[in-house]
Amino acid sequence: MRLYTLDSLKAVAAFFVITLHVGLYRDLSSFYGEVIRLTGRWAVPFFFMSTGYFIGVKQLEARMPQHAVKIAKIFVITSLIYIPYSYFKHDFSLEHIAARVTSDTIIMSGMSFHLWYLSSLIFGLVTFYLLHHRLSHQSMLVLSALIVGGYFIVDLYPSITEHENWVRHMISLPCLFFGYRLSQVKVESISLPLTSGVALLSLAGIYLLPYWLDGDHTRDIMLRQFPIFVIPFCIALLLVAIKLNAKDNPVAKVGRDYSLMIYTCHPIFMYVIGKALAVHDMDSDIMIALLTFIVVTGFAIGLKTMCRPAYRVLNGGAIKARS
Repeated sequence: MRLYTLDSLKAVAAFFVITLHVGLYRDLSSFYGEVIRLTGRWAVPFFFMSTGYFIGVKQLEARMPQHAVKIAKIFVITSLIYIPYSYFKHDFSLEHIAARVTSDTIIMSGMSFHLWYLSSLIFGLVTFYLLHHRLSHQSMLVLSALIVGGYFIVDLYPSITEHENWVRHMISLPCLFFGYRLSQVKVESISLPLTSGVALLSLAGIYLLPYWLDGDHTRDIMLRQFPIFVIPFCIALLLVAIKLNAKDNPVAKVGRDYSLMIYTCHPIFMYVIGKALAVHDMDSDIMIALLTFIVVTGFAIGLKTMCRPAYRVLNGGAIKARS
């Protein structure tokens, strides 16, 4: 049985990724900008977790390396696509492209900042494949907690290390593990009041903890990437989705068929839409985010309809999971 509620949440997560990348909401007060950006921080961990869930549901443990290879192909292809985009965006600078290609950033996020998700997913799939039969669940839980805690600390205190992005890169592993473990939970054992309560409390923690920990040596709230309560929030959200399965609907179709393409392609559309709106003095970050989501979704639908080979190339790395 397909989890249409989970598919719908993937579409919502794809939109919130765009809200994170569109900017710092300079047209709003700093408080509203901070709230909007904190609201979107659950999206990428949720993508990782849903992948781990489907690995467990469909018993794809042995095929994780093959899926990592598919994701790697998408990572390379989309990086190549972003070379001309980067050249145009950075004033036709070959020096900028050369600097990126020769830095360690190319391994972590290819030719665009947001592609770190694909690279991290490759790392998570390969590492989880190597560890899940060799370590007990308790050991995996401890390792996952260490990674989550380490990422939270280096994100909160930027002076600790200049290599925080490498720590962020490992967050896919605990998220995959948590999702995988949730795949073994029986639907009838899920308490909806309890999971809903955890989701609400975690949501409150996402908003309140950054302000409680705000200080002279902590990262600006607007720039924080990992409010730690996103982990229990995503776990609870996934359990709610498992418990409350909706009927198929257009939002679920977007999440099922197009969320990966929305993620990989949205910066190009976001840039063009931002430039177009700026000409008419309408470049509100909220407006840009909404229009980007609509346009890139339309592009993905059109590509699947009119050019399936290109659609498969850009979307074929997703784990084809049905539950």
